[in-house]
Amino acid sequence: MNIFSSMIFAFSFIICAIFLFANFDSCHSIETFSAIPDFSSSTAASLIYTIPKVPKHHIRTSIFLDFTANNYPSPNFAIDSTVHCEQLYGNETVSHHKTFQGRAGSYKIFSTDFTSYEFLTVQVLISNTSLIQDANFQVIQSSPEFGKTIFIIRIFVSICCILVFLTSCFSFLLFSQNEQKYEIVISLCALMLAVFTNLPFPYFNNNFSSYFINCLLKGVFPEVIFAALLLFITISTDRYFVLFVVIVSFLQILYEAVSELSKGCLIFGNDSFIFGSVMSFFSVLYKISILIYLFYIITRPIYFRNIKENKLLQIYLFLMILELIIMFSKCVISLSTSYGNIAFDFFEQHLFPTIITLIFIEIHLPLLFKGRKSMNTMEIVGETEDIQLSIDDESSSENQDEQSNL
Repeated sequence: MNIFSSMIFAFSFIICAIFLFANFDSCHSIETFSAIPDFSSSTAASLIYTIPKVPKHHIRTSIFLDFTANNYPSPNFAIDSTVHCEQLYGNETVSHHKTFQGRAGSYKIFSTDFTSYEFLTVQVLISNTSLIQDANFQVIQSSPEFGKTIFIIRIFVSICCILVFLTSCFSFLLFSQNEQKYEIVISLCALMLAVFTNLPFPYFNNNFSSYFINCLLKGVFPEVIFAALLLFITISTDRYFVLFVVIVSFLQILYEAVSELSKGCLIFGNDSFIFGSVMSFFSVLYKISILIYLFYIITRPIYFRNIKENKLLQIYLFLMILELIIMFSKCVISLSTSYGNIAFDFFEQHLFPTIITLIFIEIHLPLLFKGRKSMNTMEIVGETEDIQLSIDDESSSENQDEQSNL
């Protein structure tokens, strides 16, 4: 990758970062609605609230229940929430049910990216009626102006990716040799995935299928790019870990796909709690394993020498560091705010993976013209040993000739 290309990608990353920080606080609105409990029942208080239809270019709706108790410490409350999603066209109603126990505080009871509902009716039943001091609903919705901006950006990025994909495929078919180049094949597949991920399907067809595809691609695309980057690093250093990388990456991709479908389209309800807990455990192990593996690569002298000599491996490790920074930033945001941040999610799920995909094309496409260079450290070491052995053989043969002459 030359200096001009590096400047272009650096400038693109800076522009995306500026867009993120400029919309970090203004991408959503938070409204609090006081709920008047119905104490007609002596066992449970009923709270009902109706949310009208969201405007066009809306991205996400999240509903939180926030209540306080008279006693301290707060006792456990049994909470039973039901959200009826009314769709007047076709007279369809989708109900999302959630039951849990907890102390007084704030709880997310509903979240969706599907915006074709005419209105949402939220009903919550809370036990221990006499101990409830105050209760309200907190509704967090994305800004319509931010949704319009995202729509334009996704169209522009998708068109750019299509042009790059067509050009790359033409070069691959025209200049590809018999030798298989896995880097280019993986990069082209990732670029095709970037095209479909950035296409705003819900804006063209506002139905459940479009939102399903949109949520699925949002969950899969960034994890596929991360897995491809990890695979490139593994093949460039030690191929014995390739199978391990493929297995854990597949589990991580599956977890993120299920997670996005749960949050965006409500595909899974309470039945997915155990599955989600198990996959979350594997996700944490996945991230810890990556950190240990990168530390193992950098600290070993044989791999460190290869890093200094291999420009592609240096680029891979630099991109991996950026990926890990963004990954842990997402964890911090998720822990600090229960609803996350829509602007950061767009940056993490669309913009940054697309930039990495284009970098893959930029650094791998020249392999078609320059020929493939082996990046396996063991092969490099083996060639060095062969050269050293051949030199020793020649020197020993010369010594034998001198002794015979004497």
